[in-house]
Amino acid sequence: MFKLLPFVSNEPSSLDSESERQHSSVPFPNLHRRTSTTAARPAESPYSKEYDSRPSSNQGLQWRDPKTESTSHYHRIDRRDSYSRLTSPSTPSARHSVRVVAVLGWLVAFVLFLAMAMTNSDAESRKSSVMSLRNVTQPYLETVGKLGSKAGFDVSAFVRLPAPSQPFDGAAAKAHSHSGTAEVVEGEAPKSRVTLISAFYRIDSGKKHRVSEYHAWLSNFLGHVELPIVFYCAPEMRPLITGLRGSKPITIIDSYDTPFDMPPLETLGGRQWAELQNSIDPEQNWHVPDVYGVWTAKPWMVQQVKDADYYNSEYFVWASLFLGRCGGRDHVDAGAFRDSSVKHDFLQLEKQLDHIYSSVPDDTLVLSAAQEPFAPGLDYVNGATAGGELDRSDRLQGGYYGGKAAGIDWWAEETMKVTIRQSSLQKFTAKEQPVWNQAARLNWPRIYVQNMALRQGTDCGSDVWFAFEYFADGRDCTIPVWSGPEHKAKFGAPVSKVQANRRAPPPPRKR
Repeated sequence: MFKLLPFVSNEPSSLDSESERQHSSVPFPNLHRRTSTTAARPAESPYSKEYDSRPSSNQGLQWRDPKTESTSHYHRIDRRDSYSRLTSPSTPSARHSVRVVAVLGWLVAFVLFLAMAMTNSDAESRKSSVMSLRNVTQPYLETVGKLGSKAGFDVSAFVRLPAPSQPFDGAAAKAHSHSGTAEVVEGEAPKSRVTLISAFYRIDSGKKHRVSEYHAWLSNFLGHVELPIVFYCAPEMRPLITGLRGSKPITIIDSYDTPFDMPPLETLGGRQWAELQNSIDPEQNWHVPDVYGVWTAKPWMVQQVKDADYYNSEYFVWASLFLGRCGGRDHVDAGAFRDSSVKHDFLQLEKQLDHIYSSVPDDTLVLSAAQEPFAPGLDYVNGATAGGELDRSDRLQGGYYGGKAAGIDWWAEETMKVTIRQSSLQKFTAKEQPVWNQAARLNWPRIYVQNMALRQGTDCGSDVWFAFEYFADGRDCTIPVWSGPEHKAKFGAPVSKVQANRRAPPPPRKR
């Protein structure tokens, strides 16, 4: 580094005497004119030279070499000056110490990185992590090794990756991609005839429960249900969901920060649509706009899981676990999972669905009526139109529905049609129950409704909204049904509204 010294005139300095120089407080007192030029210097690093801007009798700018100058006040380093200390030449021992500290710092950072990567991972995940780390750490170790060799020691003994105990035959990860984000299931995904779909997105508006309560409800659902689960959540929720699920099969889809990033909500207008809907919500004192996201996107999410078919399933069933705000308090749709003393494994759901579909077509959709059952006959379903008045009662519940692939497809399409049509008429459609009531009435020959309010048995639970969980467990709980296919066979197919409203052609005019 070169240092530009201040300009000095040719006149003798008033500080020429030795006594004056010793008692002077000026940092560089020996700034008198030099009349002799610098001797020839051997080739060496420019960092050992200083740039002298003082004029000489025979040259304007002159290089000076500290080694050829006499020892004087000029060459002494003022240790009180921080700049002098920083710019003074470092000794070999100091440079060696800096290298040692740098290498040790890199090693500590690398060890911490490995520890974080291996924390909370099962055996198979650790094997996969080790193999991935081997592909990325070689350049890193080479760089650290070069620093270590300059510092005087070998780093290879400090950083060693564990060798796999056995080859990874048949343990390739099965990746499922969606919107650029991959959800990974380690090993071969288990096959199951039933896949459950659920979601959990925290609400940032309104009153919230304690974090410990969230964990308890999630733990009751994820820790006890044995069937494979495909779970939608925000990216920051993935570690929690993975930890609560443990070794049970699960596929986590964290491609969306909020439900309003999902295609059906983007089509409607996203959060702006939800805020406008909240302004005309008959229950706006109970609801916040954030809850409309999952309510509206449920059929689309189930359809996406059906298309991906992560577990080679025949049935796809939605089981709600979504936080909302209703009745002035936060709640989780799958409220029975709040009670940790009641454990639901859903292991008999496959058998129950087989019994249902043994008598109905594959495109039939299983729905659940909670407080208000479907009455026998066609009185309720007749007369419905896509743009007609909605039934705003809590007849069909949104916490449980499902069926085979054909039923999942048409239900997603029909509910979206009703939502778009009613929204265009400036009507409230952000709550799924009125929309589902209308879609069910319009397509009644293809629905199979379980009337939970009429349930009978010794083990059906105390809450009508969550009787389906006891049904899925195969407990002593008989649920009467309203079967669209049976009513179609008894009363015939519904007449097309276009055909029913078409006027008869006038009689021909006589000539």
